[in-house]
Amino acid sequence: EEEAHMECEVDPDMEITAVTHAKWYGAPGPLYCGPKTAELPHSGFWDYNYECNKGWADPPQVCDVYEGQKAGRYDQTAPYANTAGRTDVEGCCWWGRGVIQTTGVCNFGKLNYFLGERAANEGRDARYPSVNFCKDPEVICHSSEHKELKWIAGMFYWMESVQPYNSDGWDYRTELIKFVNGGMVGTSFIDGVSGIVNRGCHNPPCGTGPVDGGQERAENFKKVLDAILDDNRTQVGIPSVSDPKPDSQSLSASGFVANPTGSAKWWPDYNPQWTEGKCVNDGTTPSGRPSYDSGEECCLASYGGQSSNACMDAISSPSQATPDPTNQPTALPTVKQGAPTALPTAKQEAPVFEIVNKPGPFLKPESPDIAAPSNLFTAVDETNLDTEENSSSSSLPASASTPMPSRQPLDPSFGASGTLLELLKVLESHQDGIDSKLFLHNDPSRGWVKSSVYHFSDFHAGLIAMATRGVANKRLYIGEENVENGHVYGLVNVAAFIAQSMKETIEYDSCDENNWDFFGNSYPISNACGQLGQNYQNFHCPVGEEHMECEADPAMEATAVTNAKWYGAPGPLYCGPKTTEHPHSGFWDQRYQCNKSWMTPPETCEVYEDQKAGKYDHSTPVKNAAGREDVEGCCWWGRGVIQTTGVCNFGKLNYWLGERAAREGRDALFPTVNFCKDPEIICSSSEHKELKWIAGFFFWLESVQQYSKDGWSYTNELINFVNNGMSGTSFINS
Repeated sequence: EEEAHMECEVDPDMEITAVTHAKWYGAPGPLYCGPKTAELPHSGFWDYNYECNKGWADPPQVCDVYEGQKAGRYDQTAPYANTAGRTDVEGCCWWGRGVIQTTGVCNFGKLNYFLGERAANEGRDARYPSVNFCKDPEVICHSSEHKELKWIAGMFYWMESVQPYNSDGWDYRTELIKFVNGGMVGTSFIDGVSGIVNRGCHNPPCGTGPVDGGQERAENFKKVLDAILDDNRTQVGIPSVSDPKPDSQSLSASGFVANPTGSAKWWPDYNPQWTEGKCVNDGTTPSGRPSYDSGEECCLASYGGQSSNACMDAISSPSQATPDPTNQPTALPTVKQGAPTALPTAKQEAPVFEIVNKPGPFLKPESPDIAAPSNLFTAVDETNLDTEENSSSSSLPASASTPMPSRQPLDPSFGASGTLLELLKVLESHQDGIDSKLFLHNDPSRGWVKSSVYHFSDFHAGLIAMATRGVANKRLYIGEENVENGHVYGLVNVAAFIAQSMKETIEYDSCDENNWDFFGNSYPISNACGQLGQNYQNFHCPVGEEHMECEADPAMEATAVTNAKWYGAPGPLYCGPKTTEHPHSGFWDQRYQCNKSWMTPPETCEVYEDQKAGKYDHSTPVKNAAGREDVEGCCWWGRGVIQTTGVCNFGKLNYWLGERAAREGRDALFPTVNFCKDPEIICSSSEHKELKWIAGFFFWLESVQQYSKDGWSYTNELINFVNNGMSGTSFINS
């Protein structure tokens, strides 16, 4: 009460719009406040399911609420109450701002009273005499003159609420001094601070639930100490009697407790991203961190399911030094003089292909009269296999950094030509850049990061298989054999394939098709049968190839291994027979709040890893756009880097590459894999990780390389593009 004179008065006519907000898929637009009017007597809600990018509509519709918007819109058709019952935004301009979210009329008023215009008007020393925090609280975030305000606001909160905190025998300053005097080990101090900041008490839950991100806050604290103390925690003062420094253990430079016996315990290093995480045995054990007797045990417990296999690879390498996660390549390696210059490059913001027409020397194939590639759809002439040239090209050049897969060695009997070897040399010399600059996905919270699904090693294995053995006498085009630098044609073909794959799946880190068709105001579970009104079971083979397709088994059960991860994103697609208990399928309720750890018993989101909201709802049958309200026999959704879909395509894979090929006496690259009985193996196989690429290359051979219509031939246009210096976008746009 004695500080009430400091607070801001609420002005019902104030109008403000936030300058920052979330950017995940369908994220709500910026907060705003303003008076009620005759036209807008109430406020509505943000419809994050609305698809606003409809370039095909007449007139076209675009997402225009904020930059980078992918979906969603404000819906003001009816009043929509918040949890406090408000259905308007009049006078509601006091949301959190700044690095630790200064909020409310009191806090903004105090800033103005002590630092802003009011301080100057009333004769107090004013750091910002022209800034009125009560008339313009958004100045904390939008000021270009005083960019430090977002930090000033956070430090003000720290001085007001954290530094003076003293409750139930826990005093901030006392605990801080004990932490330092005790050698800066353990997490009890920072856990208490996190509770104060996030929940208002040092020992949550305290009415509002447990700390959000407690472990991450503790890890951040360690990172900051390491950064500002240069990993050297100098001993200060005398250890407190109530919190003695362990006398049987020694402190490492990083503040960890060293193993007293030198037993080399293994512990997970949480500093890198999870996909790059490794286990360490450097003679230290962080306080509170799990430890293990072997590196393998640590990897399995801490990074089980890690697609990159970074943890297991690290413990088998000679050096156990933990890499600096910030020391990553920032650009593709420079192409040497005389090498093809058509490899894709990546812009800093997002992975895209950039075609550059350089004025300098450009190495391109020397053959102006090529009409069509020589090896595109022809089988190998087995009468010319025993030549000295073919024999000399039977081994694959080793990569300098990562051993290439050896399961399918290059064999001259399967067309391991000099052109292919040249193409592989170029790709292998850029493998680190391809992994770190092209095979990236857009994580809702971390931005562009390495894919956990798609890796160069698997791509490499798939490319070799499809370039040498192929499918149905069709092979991946790798360039021209009798043309100098003819492999450049093949590199452009591969670049076009990767470019499409980046947009189709890699950007989303998905192997399985996502449930994305928002039909009838929901995401029907029967979208597994087909989206946008399609029925994947009816994707039959053309006349003459019907015998190749898979039969749809109504008893088959399968569940996708990948799915979207945005807030409330639908769970994985699945299929299975109708039963008495489940005679129909329902929908995914993306609005359901499943993380309720404060309830008794606690409720958590458990459909998939990192789920934030949503649940399957089978209470009533819900139809997809094609009218299906079950998932019986609906196991043919898209899989792989360019989404192989339907009974025909999976059947062809099995007919030419899988178990059926082997059983019927055809050469089978995967003789034990039955793509008809287990289509999900494309995404789930740990033995044949290249299958997700094989499926994409199969589509490329079937539908892209042989495309020729209305005078536009893919192969002719590719050759023209290369011969004309690789400039323009008409080829890739087509």
